[in-house]
Amino acid sequence: MIQLQLDLQHTVHALLWPVILGIVYLYGTTLIAAGRVAHEAWRRSRSQSAIRAHLEADMALAMKASLSQRELMIETILQRFEGRQMNRINRLRMTIRLGPSLGLIGTLIPMASALAELANGNLPALAHNMVNAFASTVFGIAISVIAYILAAMRESWMRSDDRELRLHAESLMLHANETSGGLDEVR
Repeated sequence: MIQLQLDLQHTVHALLWPVILGIVYLYGTTLIAAGRVAHEAWRRSRSQSAIRAHLEADMALAMKASLSQRELMIETILQRFEGRQMNRINRLRMTIRLGPSLGLIGTLIPMASALAELANGNLPALAHNMVNAFASTVFGIAISVIAYILAAMRESWMRSDDRELRLHAESLMLHANETSGGLDEVR
């Protein structure tokens, strides 16, 4: 039984470095995501219709198709756009959940060592382990908070873009139907 406990302790201590590397990785990816969101916010402040312009070529191609194909092509374009946006948001949502989880694991592992040092009366080692433990917690929560803010911004933009694109698509469809004089329905 004692050997099993020692094996478990060694395994848990071996997890500390992968957890720390995971926190550092999440921190780096969160900073990159923050930079991308800041760039997009800057771009949006300069041009409100940047998303529409991005998809304009796809929409123009869809308008050349027959009415039955046109609706399907436009819906496909909108679905692809929404899918790309959701992938970005889902990565941030994963970071929101992983940050505190890794922070907690990174806290508990050094706390076990700190308690062992307390039992031995080694206060400097206790203090060192406690600093490491709390740093993991702070980083994990900070990563989660930043990712949450970024995800909220992206979700807001996605809803706004979706409304704008759907309105634009309906406008294009209406205009195409008016200019074709209903010929597509006859075909």
